[in-house]
Amino acid sequence: MEFDLLEKAGLLLWPILALSVLGAALTAHRIVFFWRARRRDEISLKRVLPLIDKGRLEEAEAECKRLHGPVARVLESLLSAWSLPESQRKALVTVAAERQLRIAEWGVRPLAVIARVCPLIGLLGTVIGLVEAFIAFSSGGGEPNPAMLASGIWKALLTTVAGLMVAIPAIFAHEWCSARVDQQLFAIKEAVARAQGQGKG
Repeated sequence: MEFDLLEKAGLLLWPILALSVLGAALTAHRIVFFWRARRRDEISLKRVLPLIDKGRLEEAEAECKRLHGPVARVLESLLSAWSLPESQRKALVTVAAERQLRIAEWGVRPLAVIARVCPLIGLLGTVIGLVEAFIAFSSGGGEPNPAMLASGIWKALLTTVAGLMVAIPAIFAHEWCSARVDQQLFAIKEAVARAQGQGKG
């Protein structure tokens, strides 16, 4: 039955299905990424900040190199530039933070594209199906058959339904990932501020 519906929906359903698989893969990848990043950031803060507070900056930098995660990478950049003028140190930290944000944003924009494109593909498939249905309806011999037209319309609407079914989860996934990126940025800024405050202390 399912294969029969796929066949009736037309060729444009296949790009929608392909985008649904891509969207699911991107979402799963980002969920794992952000979960790992959060755990690694927590470990980095627990291990590095106490060393900075005690003035053991070289040990703190070495610990950052051993650790993984966005906060560790940014703190490593901060500690490596600790003796530089504030303007240069700030520039290096900004570059490091932006690099980590680019990594965090990977896959987020494609989710937005999927959310926008799938309904359009579905609508295109529906329009094409409606055109074909009306052509068949108008060219049929004898009296027009409303049942035939209705059958053509519901088949044409399948691609729109499929497009929306893919787009709606993609929208939620994109918003969730965007929120995680914002949280990542806040975590980096907070870690840098705490490290600088403890270092001065």
